[in-house]
Amino acid sequence: MIRAVLFDMDGLLIDTEQWFVYNWPRAAQHFGYAMTREQALQLRSLAGEYAGPYLKGLFGEDFDYDAVRAYRRALMEQTLAEQGIHPKPGAKELLDDLKARGIRRAIVTATDEERARRYLTRVGLLDDFDEIVCATMVPHGKPAPDIYLHACAQLGEHPADCLALEDSPNGIKSAAAAGCRVVMVPDQTPPDGEVLPLLDGVARTLSDVIAIVQREETAMRRKDREVRKLTAIEEIIRRCRVCRVAYQDAHGLTIVPLSFGYAMDEGQLTLYFHSAKEGRKVDAFTRGADVAFEMDGAMEIVESSVACEYGCTYESIVGNGRAGVVTDEAEKCRALSRIMLQQTGHEFAFAREQAQSVAVLKIEASSFTGKRRGKMGAHT
Repeated sequence: MIRAVLFDMDGLLIDTEQWFVYNWPRAAQHFGYAMTREQALQLRSLAGEYAGPYLKGLFGEDFDYDAVRAYRRALMEQTLAEQGIHPKPGAKELLDDLKARGIRRAIVTATDEERARRYLTRVGLLDDFDEIVCATMVPHGKPAPDIYLHACAQLGEHPADCLALEDSPNGIKSAAAAGCRVVMVPDQTPPDGEVLPLLDGVARTLSDVIAIVQREETAMRRKDREVRKLTAIEEIIRRCRVCRVAYQDAHGLTIVPLSFGYAMDEGQLTLYFHSAKEGRKVDAFTRGADVAFEMDGAMEIVESSVACEYGCTYESIVGNGRAGVVTDEAEKCRALSRIMLQQTGHEFAFAREQAQSVAVLKIEASSFTGKRRGKMGAHT
């Protein structure tokens, strides 16, 4: 159960991170340093105690971090005066949903308190939060866990019961180190191999976080069997061969077992299936039906001398999503290749003529969870 949601601010809740990345190189250039965008990206949510040494390592010990940062802040204020500050898509919708559910909300930001309150006031969101927690309130800022631990303490909640929403690697590392559940809502960069193992999910927009919260409210009873991290969930998917898809149409409720392939792109799961061009299944996918899906594997009976102590090992994935039909020929070829890789372990290239002979269906997953029971006896 999620008892509190912790929001990063810049780039997550409001659209200011883009100007942060834009103005760091401008400030550095003013002092005679050539900073790239890639270098500026590394500074997102990075506390000064870490940012200073990082920049001195790039530009030498003479780099005056305090002076460059002060100039960057002045440029930032000028830019925001010209461009304005805007909430990210879905911000108000998510905050209203959380409030209606009785879930507490806190800002957890690397920005100082004066500016944080000023920015939130400008976009009309300040009153939507129970706490404003800033890096200036703790000994060590992001990526250290201090700020998230302090936010949890202020709310009186255990980190494991708090969902942290972040857009940058430094913020993700901070929240994960504190023991929070972490969902990334990408802004300037997508999730990479460094942060994916730390994530419990990726949402395209803040609106999509609502589905994640809803999923948590009906979370599985046996938490010891739950698989949360995206990398572990993908390992289970990779070992499955059949996906069962349930949908409802004019004929009623049905479920079909299908060979499948998949793509996990920036934390977003898409399942692919091939099919004849006509039929009940194709009709449902063509109209964009809401579907549920399940896949499982590694099943083995756990024996016992007592009937009621029998059990089995397993690993499984269940989820929901929106069905669709792939029409782009290049995507159809990629999808068919994904299906063959999943089923055979080998990659095959498909010509467009081959792809034209079949229908390729897809499910864009909106939520999914994993579950695993290992060989630890019938009561595990």
